[in-house]
Amino acid sequence: MAGITGHAQGLSIELSVEWRRTEYQIRISPLKADTSIVMPILKLVYRNLSEEDLYFRQLYYSGSMYPDMVWTTLDHTLMDLVERAQIHDRFGDQSYRVQIEGVWEVLKPTIDFRTEHEPDIINEELYEIYEVLRTQQELNDLGLNKQLSCFDDRGKDIINYMEAQRLIGERRKPFIGIKDVENSCLSEDEIYRKYSDEFVFLKRRETHTIKIDLIGFYLLGGSFEFVINDTFMPDYIIGKNRQKIILPKFVKGYKLYEGVFLTNTVGVKIY
Repeated sequence: MAGITGHAQGLSIELSVEWRRTEYQIRISPLKADTSIVMPILKLVYRNLSEEDLYFRQLYYSGSMYPDMVWTTLDHTLMDLVERAQIHDRFGDQSYRVQIEGVWEVLKPTIDFRTEHEPDIINEELYEIYEVLRTQQELNDLGLNKQLSCFDDRGKDIINYMEAQRLIGERRKPFIGIKDVENSCLSEDEIYRKYSDEFVFLKRRETHTIKIDLIGFYLLGGSFEFVINDTFMPDYIIGKNRQKIILPKFVKGYKLYEGVFLTNTVGVKIY
């Protein structure tokens, strides 16, 4: 793991990988149902290094333990998404950098993420795997006794991906996040009452940890270096139609953090 780098002393976002034994009810090679396996988990630790209470927008927010991968296309085949996820390639001899701000993107080390480029094929395969996992999670959360064909939870009816999405769409409440905001500014009350899940609130010297399941990376294999490229926290966010939304200087006594934060990179190799 590379050391913490940066210039500011008020905030750090520290990356590390831990290996944790987990049981999965999923059949995507090389995993089999009822498999207990040691799986890599990416940890992001937000650390308030200051003597003030701080708030800022989360670097990464998906509402689950699964990352949002850059989306390419799903319209070039009639094959069910589950079947496509099950016939994935292996990338064990390849090396990549993984940009983890917002939507994740996996790039070859020679590619500059700031330049125009086509997403590498591994992003599509990761998207498919995580979309399958996220869809099953939503079926479970909604209490639907249904499962996709790559899962093995006895007693549940098997349905295809499109049917699962239809059922979820009928029952799921629409999610309105901060990216849907059209106003040029947000009030203290709006942030705290409506969008607090998308922000981090830290008392002085406090930490907050989130964990991201790297099962998709485990299934595909490869060498991955997880990086945060943009290490500056601005005093605004981008909302609907690219609207710049100014954030309040204080929310419930927490001061808005604006400036550079300290961070590091961390790598994991999966054969």
